[in-house]
Amino acid sequence: MTINGEGRKFYFQVCAPSLSCGEDNAACSISQNTVNPLGSINELEWSEKYSKPGEGISVIYRGDADCKGNAANQEFIVTLKCDASTEYQIMDFASSCDSSRAIIRSKYACPSHNTNIREDSQEISQQISDNTPQTAPTYFVIFPVVILSALVVLLVISLIVTASIRKKANGTNYKQIPSEIL
Repeated sequence: MTINGEGRKFYFQVCAPSLSCGEDNAACSISQNTVNPLGSINELEWSEKYSKPGEGISVIYRGDADCKGNAANQEFIVTLKCDASTEYQIMDFASSCDSSRAIIRSKYACPSHNTNIREDSQEISQQISDNTPQTAPTYFVIFPVVILSALVVLLVISLIVTASIRKKANGTNYKQIPSEIL
């Protein structure tokens, strides 16, 4: 909560509705028990135009009509500035008819690293392909296995037929093997 020179109280929340502002509002001002929405959680935009590259980011909430009645002209801007030694601290707040702005210093606004995302993803892809063992395509493995299996089946059948023929020749009392099989 912040209070301006006119005695209006300003409430805002970063990336969530403010409990004091109603269901979908991330920011509002309250004066004489009247809630004035300043920015909807459903109408937000991220921007780096209010900070130097790598030094922070802003979230801009668009809202209802401004104080002059211009429809959808209200903006509430929360600029988060990188300060690695600070949890969070509101450094500045300003409000006008069509725009309000809060500047917050926080360690959470600092980038985790300053590299190019596209370069990172290409590097990771290259590492994955370098570490992937080169294997033969699946059909080069499956085809020999199928051929070997077929040969084993033929060998077993020929052994059974040969054993049956020998038993017949030795005068055993087994039934005759039909000549079509021989």
